[in-house]
Amino acid sequence: MEASSAAEGEDKKIWTLEKESELRFEVGPDKSFTVVLLEQSAEIFGVELAVNTEYHFSAGAKVAVFTWYGCKLQTTRTAEVLYVAKDTPMLSYVNTHIQLEARRDQALSKLSKGEKAVGPRVLVAGATDSGKSSLCAVLCAYAVRLGRTPTFVDLDVGQGEITIPGTVSAVSLDSGTLSIEERLSLAAPLTFFYGHDSPGENPELFRHMVSRLAECVEQRQANDRDAAAAGTVVNTCGWVDGLGLELLRHCIDALSIDIVLVMGHDKLYAELMADSEALPDDAPPRTVVKLPTSGGVVQRSAQQRRQGRAARVREYFYGAPHAERRASPALTPTLLELRMDSVRVCRVGGTQLSGGLLPVGQAALLGPTRVSMVKPSHDLLHAVLAVCHPVLKPDGTALVPGEEGGLDDAGQEIADCNVAGFVYVTEVDMVGRRLVVMSPCPGDLPSAYLLVGGIRWSE
Repeated sequence: MEASSAAEGEDKKIWTLEKESELRFEVGPDKSFTVVLLEQSAEIFGVELAVNTEYHFSAGAKVAVFTWYGCKLQTTRTAEVLYVAKDTPMLSYVNTHIQLEARRDQALSKLSKGEKAVGPRVLVAGATDSGKSSLCAVLCAYAVRLGRTPTFVDLDVGQGEITIPGTVSAVSLDSGTLSIEERLSLAAPLTFFYGHDSPGENPELFRHMVSRLAECVEQRQANDRDAAAAGTVVNTCGWVDGLGLELLRHCIDALSIDIVLVMGHDKLYAELMADSEALPDDAPPRTVVKLPTSGGVVQRSAQQRRQGRAARVREYFYGAPHAERRASPALTPTLLELRMDSVRVCRVGGTQLSGGLLPVGQAALLGPTRVSMVKPSHDLLHAVLAVCHPVLKPDGTALVPGEEGGLDDAGQEIADCNVAGFVYVTEVDMVGRRLVVMSPCPGDLPSAYLLVGGIRWSE
């Protein structure tokens, strides 16, 4: 039997896939693509498709529909790339999942007896466009399908799998948070605003944010037996040499990673294996495994990456494409007017001067993790601002700008604060002293403190 057969009718095709094969497609600019499972079973990044249900994919989507036992699919409209492949890495991925499940069972057994234990803490590393995000999605989905509640951590500030680019985030997954079309938009994440699309923009701030996120993940798992047993899956950026490798090592240490999966990168595998072998005898062991990359991995240009980042920001404010067809709550983008004297815009870190450029005996006033106030100006136009959660005073009330004890004097709490969401500056009125921002939903902002970085977006 052939790997596939197609019967055309207008813009529709019927595909018959053999077992352990996949239909790969890439949706071109300004196009859309629809997939329907007609018979048997199939999955996309580990999430099962329902029979006779339409799944819609918008411009830029790069997807593989995999089947373990064979299936019949119907596709509608034309994809830029569309073909069937039998050579896939899914067997090695599911074997990895089986090994992780064994560790989860061991951890849950010990925790049930009152002993200290933790499930697998997995970090996926590799070069840019090597399939890291896809593997993370598969491993998380397979764990959820068995009733686990793993924690997914996204440290790829250049793409933003959980929220928007420029953030480091973590989210607890269950059967209600996984969606083929909407990815993780149904989840409630814990997010810290780094503010740049590359860790190299402010390495010390990136380290600080990763450490803060790791503390929060550790605390949650310490208070939730099921979350502790399910463990953690961590996605990383594709910068794996020089400073990028040092930052990757910090991520491994901060999140107490005990399993590193390297996506087809011999040099990186050798370096991380050497790190593992050099661990002290009393340190927890760390396993480093090299996995093959999929033949369907597509190398993206710099322009495609910029377009992808812009699409993620737009999706945050307007929802995923085809959202009107789905059961998730619809977003209601709303313009809000903010008086400049009623909010405080802050920046964490800034441009650094080397010691040789400073006067003798003078230290830099603005460190890489120090908070400074930003005077509103036209420079804020098109900036994406993070909205901080309320920062509470000792009496339990929220700090407000300008009052005694407010963050005008000391803003370090802002740097350590996870954010409630994001707004986008559409207008700066210096005469009327107001900012007009777009929020994904109506209502007052939860806090008067906003963080600005280098993330910008223009419709």
